[in-house]
Amino acid sequence: MSWRSLLITQHSKLTYKMNHLVITTQTDVIQVPIDDVRVVIVGTTRAAVTSYAVMEIIKHDIKLIFTSENGMPIGEINRYHGHTSRNINILKQFKWSDMRKQQLWQLMIQTKITVQQQVLEETSNNSEAMDKLVDSVEVGDETNREAVAARLYFPRLFGKNFTRRDDKQVQNGALNYGYGILIANLAREISEFGYLTELGIHHDNANNEFNLANDLMELFRPLVDRIVYLQDKGELTNAMKGDLINVINLSVGWNGKETQITTVITEVVRTSLLFLEEKSELPEWRIEI
Repeated sequence: MSWRSLLITQHSKLTYKMNHLVITTQTDVIQVPIDDVRVVIVGTTRAAVTSYAVMEIIKHDIKLIFTSENGMPIGEINRYHGHTSRNINILKQFKWSDMRKQQLWQLMIQTKITVQQQVLEETSNNSEAMDKLVDSVEVGDETNREAVAARLYFPRLFGKNFTRRDDKQVQNGALNYGYGILIANLAREISEFGYLTELGIHHDNANNEFNLANDLMELFRPLVDRIVYLQDKGELTNAMKGDLINVINLSVGWNGKETQITTVITEVVRTSLLFLEEKSELPEWRIEI
């Protein structure tokens, strides 16, 4: 199973040779077995990637993500051919039950708020009222308990003046970067299972090609928040980028077993799709950080 994430941040050249990705800088040559790689992020405009390397990256179903000049993910390269049942799956996806979508969204928000509570408790911040919010989430989160939780959670974690809408607050750059990493990994899994990332269960922005990935990544957001909090200033440095990219390699308690986040992502996608296809009951998600 692939597990490594590569972040390129300096003047370099990425090539392919003998089943290895080769990164050549001015001072070093790094070789990584391509079968170990899950994601490659080109985080600088001073890096060159050969067409041969791009071809092999696509053939090995590795996410190749490019960033803008300010270091934020801006686009990626995807393969043409994927799951053999993709066409059938997409037709089914258009017919997913509204009730099942709302039930899954309820579970997603309950799990997300539970993990937010755990982050607050682990970081010695006030978690009061979070457990009551979990119990009050309705089907489809009709009363928007997610937003109520966010208004309690973020000021407690990052300070009373913190708001997610203020791009000038340094933590938001790091949070957005980390969330982008999660979305890329969720989108990869969804595509591997043969479904469209554009058709979500809750998010339905016509201009967002990752609506379903945005839906299924919600319970993982607090893991990114935790990493940003643990960095003293929360600035999006190269070290911070490395920590955020590595979030998928962390281990958590998942339904009673220590499990790597990459595996949890696969399980969340798999069990969600089975439920939406009416092939299983509502899944049980118990996560402990």
